[in-house]
Amino acid sequence: MKRWIAAVAILATLLGVAVGFGIKLNQDTAILQLRTAIREQQLKVSERELERCAKEVSQLTDEDVKNVNIVSGLQEENNKLRIQVTDLENDITYWENQVNHWQVLYAELETVRGLRYFASQDELQQWLWDDPTSDNDYSYRYDCDDFAMDLIRAAEKDGYLIGMYFEEDHVTNFANIGNTVYIIEPQTDEVWLWGYVD
Repeated sequence: MKRWIAAVAILATLLGVAVGFGIKLNQDTAILQLRTAIREQQLKVSERELERCAKEVSQLTDEDVKNVNIVSGLQEENNKLRIQVTDLENDITYWENQVNHWQVLYAELETVRGLRYFASQDELQQWLWDDPTSDNDYSYRYDCDDFAMDLIRAAEKDGYLIGMYFEEDHVTNFANIGNTVYIIEPQTDEVWLWGYVD
């Protein structure tokens, strides 16, 4: 009987512990369920915020694409303008060199005294045939204005006075013979009537 009483006492103790443990488990489970519900609510709020942010990002991305296209177009236009500016700067350099070249030639002409005009077309033609200027080779470094200037220098050296004639994008020479003006193509020694002084 003592054993039975002891067993009942142990069983009662175990039952009390089990009931107490069960209550504790129920409390812990309730707390966990409450915490889970709070976390789920926070997750829903976070998901809504994430959707809102994603929508804003997609809108910003569309706007950014537009801005990138605009910037790209402006950069392309800027590159074209830079090329045009470089071309214009090259043109300016070319024409500055031409001006310097012509100023030197003009200064040389101003210092020349005692030169005479050709007496006849035959004298002009004979002098051109004897002069070697037309034997030079044409190139981008030695073009029509170089031929014309060299012909003027050669004429001065031989005591004759001739000038330069500009027509659109070509330069030739001219010579006065009495009242008549003749055009000279210094590259070929060709001569033709241009007009009359009066």
